[in-house]
Amino acid sequence: MGTEVRVGPAALRAYHPPRGAVCGRVSREGRVGVVRRRVGDAPTWSWDGVVPRDYASGARRHVLVGEGDGAGQVELRYFTIPPGGASVRERHGHEHAIVILHGRASVLIGAEVHEVGPGDAVFIASGEEHQLTAGPDAPLGFLCTAVVGRQRPG
Repeated sequence: MGTEVRVGPAALRAYHPPRGAVCGRVSREGRVGVVRRRVGDAPTWSWDGVVPRDYASGARRHVLVGEGDGAGQVELRYFTIPPGGASVRERHGHEHAIVILHGRASVLIGAEVHEVGPGDAVFIASGEEHQLTAGPDAPLGFLCTAVVGRQRPG
């Protein structure tokens, strides 16, 4: 686990934390923001202070920013899907914004399939059926937003 450092705004501007530190700052609303430091290289990225959740499919989810960090509206997650694997095919009432970090994928959005790779951004509208399928040669890694407190499918 990383070292958690909480400092005020002025000190934060002057402070350069060591790799692995989790830093916070107090917002005008009194909330404390968080910085997560990445450890490792793709495709085995992890973040200090984040315990990943493994799925039976071989996929893995890291919640980088969420309700436990004081986020009131948005959650940011990093997922990996093994070569040839896929996310659950689903539709729900919240939106997703996705950025592919490494690997290639086929993305089902509604009735259309799109090929995507590193740097591509994907928007999934509320109520839209969607699924990501990793290419056959390398794991897929992507960032995905979701709404805090959303109703979970299933």
